[in-house]
Amino acid sequence: MFEETRTLGNIKFDFADKGSAINYCVSLASTMQKFEDVKDIPHLLRHRFVADHFDKERIKELASHFVRPENTLMFLTSKSLDDATLQQKEKWYNIDYSSEKYSEEFLKGLIHPQVKDNGKKLDLPPANTLLPKNFDILP
Repeated sequence: MFEETRTLGNIKFDFADKGSAINYCVSLASTMQKFEDVKDIPHLLRHRFVADHFDKERIKELASHFVRPENTLMFLTSKSLDDATLQQKEKWYNIDYSSEKYSEEFLKGLIHPQVKDNGKKLDLPPANTLLPKNFDILP
């Protein structure tokens, strides 16, 4: 999956549309301020499109911090919600809303979900075999 994403990023970089020069310069200057090391400068033009390095352990570390039920928000929208259940008002748009914490039972269900076996397998899609690899122009 990473290789497929990298290939798509390379294609997007190589065939990017021409944009406004001044906006591009401002964007690059802003991005350069965020770089921590001079070694990152050669990647300045490509960094938005291509990830050159896959760090499985770093991804696991970030996922362990961010992908937790207690760090989530759930938004429910419905025409059937009435004013009695929506006890707060948004200050700029004057929209009724409600905010509540997850119940302990619901949170426990998110942390330890009970999954019924229905014979279906949750999996990644197959590799995209239609991605171009050679952009040479034929005579």
